[in-house]
Amino acid sequence: WSSDVCSSDLIRALSDERGVFDKLALTLLEDTEGNVWVGTSGGLLRFYEPRGYTYSRANGLPDDNVRAIEATGTDDLWLGTASGLARMTPGGIVEPPRIPGLTGRAVTSIHADSQNRLLIGFADSGLGMLANGRFSPIQTPGHTFPDNVMTVRPDQRGAFWICNLSDLGLYHWDGRSTFRKVQGTFPPGRGGCSATLLDQIG
Repeated sequence: WSSDVCSSDLIRALSDERGVFDKLALTLLEDTEGNVWVGTSGGLLRFYEPRGYTYSRANGLPDDNVRAIEATGTDDLWLGTASGLARMTPGGIVEPPRIPGLTGRAVTSIHADSQNRLLIGFADSGLGMLANGRFSPIQTPGHTFPDNVMTVRPDQRGAFWICNLSDLGLYHWDGRSTFRKVQGTFPPGRGGCSATLLDQIG
């Protein structure tokens, strides 16, 4: 889905209820009901034929800069913004959680596991886990994740692939204690990791 391409047989330009989609798209998610959610620099957009809807700070978002979207088995949406985390209920009510360790922190990535626990990446420092209403930082060796954890992607073995924009690195985490930087991913000074996608063989 893109806001800066012309309509064609394969690609159609999208618009919100005002007929305009002129913000920077930062993240995308399609839910089980066919809604396409777009996190942008100017709010959260929901597209479902034939119209789109916009959510912003006026609707309860901590910030209009929405960087991450994740759905859970409870049909809630979790939203990572430049000023904190928020939960959107199936009824469209936005509720920023007031949990120590989360308030006001810029969220760059979210992953929900099968137990509806949230693995959260932050712009300021590293990773954390939100489970049963409690937040726990995840300890990493040394200064592995000083800031800007861009994506957290699980694989079929229960491990995670993590992009860290600060040092342009790709890391592999076994989900318990071992973090390993993948060497040789990018030539020195050329490129960096900002997103990951696993193929069918992991």
